[in-house]
Amino acid sequence: MAPRVPGSLNPSCTDRRAMPISCLIVGGGLIGRSVAYYLSRFTSHILVIDEDPVEVLSPPTRASLGVLTRPTTSLDALSHFYRVSHALYQSLAAELVQVTGIDVGWMACGGVEVAYDDQESATLQDHVQRLQQRGAHCQWLTSEQVAAREPDLVSAPSAACLWPADHQVDPQRLSRALWSGAEQRGARYQTGCVRGFDMAGNPAALLTTGERLEADAIILCAGAHSHGLLADLGLPSSVVRAAPGQSLRLQTSATVSGIVHWAGYHMVPTPEGTIAVGATNEPVVGEGIPAATSEEARVQLMGVVERLLGTGGTVVAHEGGLRPKPRRGRPVIDRIADADIFLATGHYKNGVLMAPATGQALARWIVEGEPGIDLSPFRIRR
Repeated sequence: MAPRVPGSLNPSCTDRRAMPISCLIVGGGLIGRSVAYYLSRFTSHILVIDEDPVEVLSPPTRASLGVLTRPTTSLDALSHFYRVSHALYQSLAAELVQVTGIDVGWMACGGVEVAYDDQESATLQDHVQRLQQRGAHCQWLTSEQVAAREPDLVSAPSAACLWPADHQVDPQRLSRALWSGAEQRGARYQTGCVRGFDMAGNPAALLTTGERLEADAIILCAGAHSHGLLADLGLPSSVVRAAPGQSLRLQTSATVSGIVHWAGYHMVPTPEGTIAVGATNEPVVGEGIPAATSEEARVQLMGVVERLLGTGGTVVAHEGGLRPKPRRGRPVIDRIADADIFLATGHYKNGVLMAPATGQALARWIVEGEPGIDLSPFRIRR
């Protein structure tokens, strides 16, 4: 008999809260850890499996800046999902401090977006107009107001606005806290590589070592590495592709008090007293290409720092990760028909922002039989 995550499932019952449910999460990145944390509210029979040891955070988590951009009031399901996840953060951050003692660095700091020439100003005005039409709140700032808020910016912008609903969280602390909370409730972690699945009977993950792990529910959270596993499930693997992104953390004489946006880049303060800047936008790469950093990206990001702060700094970390870029701009949060295999991948640049709502929805779906929120925009067949 194949090893399985402890627990049992009564398939005739749609609400499983009264029974021990076994869950196997493939992928120990931020999404996988969020799913584990929210599932641990209902069951202790959780196993996360990942190629890296638990203490090694995923490359996309290390490269992320943790910018939680402002939600809109649009009525479509995708915008609603964003709003739900954005709103979860304040209470989640407080809960994680209480449960784990880890401060995840959540701040309702707001974000200043700046432009420095006529072309940039026109682009910013168009951007603001589009988001305001969708209900985002924005306040135009004078040069004096920008200087009062961010005195270390090197020059007065030609246009600037404040996004008061821009928030920030530290992705690395968040990842550690989510896992710590899940582990305290009984979740376990195993280092290993999943090569495929067996859906005959109870779903099972097949490891490269030959081990076969059964569970009542399997959740695929493998990010940019989902490609081959989706194909093994007979699903369109091209719906998620790998797109590199890089960031820097620097020790500088200048600083920022909140999020600063410029020309598609973000600069944020970190809890350690450094600043982080990113991320690069790079072309999709083929399957099997590892995450890497480059001198070209370092120079590019240092140029952003010098443009905004008028100074360089000492690079204390240069991170690169493969972000799971989805087709049509939406992640995949779905269930395979007639099987207890769930998908949570393709979050691309919004993995940090969407992690709480993704974890909460999947936990409810697995335990209660319904996700409690409209997930129709996130179906894999789109």
